[in-house]
Amino acid sequence: AYSNTKLFSCHQCVTSSRLNDIRVKALQKLVSFFGFIIGLIFPAIIYAIPVTLANNLQQTRVLMLSTFLRAPYIVTEHQKKVYVRGLHAPLGTHFVVLRRGSSLTEPHNNADLGIIAYYVATAKLIQTGDPAILQVAKGNRIIHQGDRLFLPMKQLRYVISYNMTNKVNAQIIATLRGTNKIGLHDIVVLNYGKSSGALPGQIFPIVRMPVLPLERFIHHSTHSSFTYVKLGSLMLIQSFTHTSFAVILNIKKPINILDHIVSLPFWKAYVHRH
Repeated sequence: AYSNTKLFSCHQCVTSSRLNDIRVKALQKLVSFFGFIIGLIFPAIIYAIPVTLANNLQQTRVLMLSTFLRAPYIVTEHQKKVYVRGLHAPLGTHFVVLRRGSSLTEPHNNADLGIIAYYVATAKLIQTGDPAILQVAKGNRIIHQGDRLFLPMKQLRYVISYNMTNKVNAQIIATLRGTNKIGLHDIVVLNYGKSSGALPGQIFPIVRMPVLPLERFIHHSTHSSFTYVKLGSLMLIQSFTHTSFAVILNIKKPINILDHIVSLPFWKAYVHRH
């Protein structure tokens, strides 16, 4: 009789645990669904500003340095025409001119994450050969010798979502302006990319991890007492293999390079804990 009661109690524990898992998953799907619906009904409120900023990025992207250096390169520019070596493409093909920017590294181990390649101009191939000649269609910077040519990226598309299924703990590693000061609607770079599930439209809280004394880790369970300092939120607007661009949606406290984004449920993400 004792063993049957014990088995029944264990069965109740397992059943209760499964029910809790089901409730959590159902709640996660419900929140994601409402986030999607809000994004459809109120696009102007949620992401009109980020989309405008994304369009203003004008093809800026993250590339591995070796990929950038292998691309066709500009030898000179004269009267809205650029002369390019190493270009083989049909007449009429459009290209974007990119310039090498700062290097990106993983904060934890200094692994190479590539470089920021900044958009300079758009040009159309009007004469093949070596050098080939392209007509500059538009641009926002002066073209320099050594700038590279790449095919344009496809137009950005967004699906607003609060990432709750994947465990995300990434960091802000740079800003496109190249400064340490981060302001509202600034574009930042994250060490979180497509390989980890990053997609344009994902919204995350920005938090600062607490610094705990070593004895807290040795003598106490920190899981229940571990809290984040909520700083603001951001939305991904472009994703690459290991990195992403994101726009700062709101700021509650000053945000710095190396602050974190985490996949907290949105009802916790917007609670100021400190």
